[in-house]
Amino acid sequence: VVLQTLIRRFGQESTWNMIEKEVSPYKDIPILHRVIECAPEQFNQTIHRFPHSLFLRDENNRLPIYTALERGLKWSNDLVAIMNTNMSYLNQKDPVTGYYPFALAAEEPRCDLRTIYYLL
Repeated sequence: VVLQTLIRRFGQESTWNMIEKEVSPYKDIPILHRVIECAPEQFNQTIHRFPHSLFLRDENNRLPIYTALERGLKWSNDLVAIMNTNMSYLNQKDPVTGYYPFALAAEEPRCDLRTIYYLL
């Protein structure tokens, strides 16, 4: 909600410039996880400005792919971008649920069969 409010008030470019200025010195902030949870429409801005965030684990040792699948992200360029960072992530269980990515996607009530298929 805060990100959307800032974007409405200051514009997308100014908001992301401010965020980039303040967050860039800290390479261990899992900003992509928070964007996926709260403002998934800002995914591309996040990976454009913080490409290292695709590799970061959050405080629960989760990768962005687990957060994205748990939040119901369907097969898209965004999901492909996460997967392409390291395909071995697809063989790693989520440390929170214990599920592999395909099972995490299948558990989501609004699951997308195409997503599950490509994750297998």
